[in-house]
Amino acid sequence: METPIHITRTERVDDIPLLLAQMDKMNIATLLNKHFPMHGNWRGLSFGETVVVWLAYILSEGDHRLNSIQGWAAGILMTLSICLKAVGLRALDFSDDRLAIILFQFGHSKEHRPDLPQININQSVLDPLGIPLTTTIVSGECADDPLYVPEIRKTQRKKNHFDVVYTK
Repeated sequence: METPIHITRTERVDDIPLLLAQMDKMNIATLLNKHFPMHGNWRGLSFGETVVVWLAYILSEGDHRLNSIQGWAAGILMTLSICLKAVGLRALDFSDDRLAIILFQFGHSKEHRPDLPQININQSVLDPLGIPLTTTIVSGECADDPLYVPEIRKTQRKKNHFDVVYTK
C-alpha cells in the first residue's frame, strides 16, 4: 500500500504577523477604506488591506519600491491570508500597477511627465536600528524644504516625551 504524499510549505514570516496585528488593532485598513472609497471596479483585497500589507512590507524590509512587493507577497501568501482573514488572496493583489494608484497624486515631475506619481515621505528613525519615530506623507506638488522643520519638531516632541516617561 502506498503512503500518501504530504507537502509542507514553509514560510519565513519574521515580523509580518506582529506588524499586521498592530495595524489591525489601530484600524488602519478600516479608516483608509472609509476615507478613500475605491472605484466600483476594484476587486480582491480592499484598498485599506492593500495599504496595510504595503506598510508592513516597508517596515519589515526597509524598502519602499513598488516592484518588489508582489514577489515578496508570493513568498508569504499563506501568512498574509491568515493574518488578513482573506480568502482567495493572490500575489497579483500587490502588483506595482495596483499599488501605483494608491496614495499617489499625479502631477508635473522634474522630467515633465504628468503620468508620474508625486509624493513626499518624511521619516525620522532611531539609529542604529532604524526604528521609525515619526512619518509624514504628503502629496508631492510642494517643495521638500518646508517639510523638514515640522518633522524635526515632531521628533523633538517624541524625544521629550520619552525623556519624561523613562526618567521618572
